[in-house]
Amino acid sequence: MILILLCCAYFTIRILINLRRNQLSIRFVYLWLVLSLISTLLFVLRNHLQTIAQSMGFVLASNALLVIFISILFAIILNLSVSISRIEQKLEEQIIESALIRNRLRDKDI
Repeated sequence: MILILLCCAYFTIRILINLRRNQLSIRFVYLWLVLSLISTLLFVLRNHLQTIAQSMGFVLASNALLVIFISILFAIILNLSVSISRIEQKLEEQIIESALIRNRLRDKDI
């Protein structure tokens, strides 16, 4: 039990270190911290997990955990997809702007 809690604490510390080194965006820090908090809470409340799972309509607690974590992974994938789409739009705008500037410079040389 202590080992798993230490792993969660280490994961949280690594998230904060990556934030401090500007290797991770603040948006993703919140996401990963929430994931770490949920994992820790589910581990600490594992005795009550069966009751929570049954209140959610699941027979087994493992099924509820699987659905919860798959939902979290889908949220992460959606978040990353939105980020990639924004980056693509910015890249396309930069390419267009670069082409326009190149054309203006070419027109001035002629």
